[in-house]
Amino acid sequence: MNFFTNLFSAPRNYSAELIEINAKIDANPGIMADYDKRSEILFQLGNAEAAIMDFDKATSLEPDGDVRELRNRELSDMKRRYSSSGDN
Repeated sequence: MNFFTNLFSAPRNYSAELIEINAKIDANPGIMADYDKRSEILFQLGNAEAAIMDFDKATSLEPDGDVRELRNRELSDMKRRYSSSGDN
């Protein structure tokens, strides 16, 4: 999707998306992309703590060591940002 598609698309129903992605994760808990998706949804719903936990889980499922290291740095930044802001 490009910027204009996102700009003019209908508002997302994050609660419904969360129900769908939870079902996918329950059915097959080893899919990294599903945890990334749920992390994004949880951030949008204001649940930073759970979003960070899912990002951490997705990172643990990343098969590429170099990418996993980059994700771990991003995870550390997220944890620092949200623990210091009190938004978790």
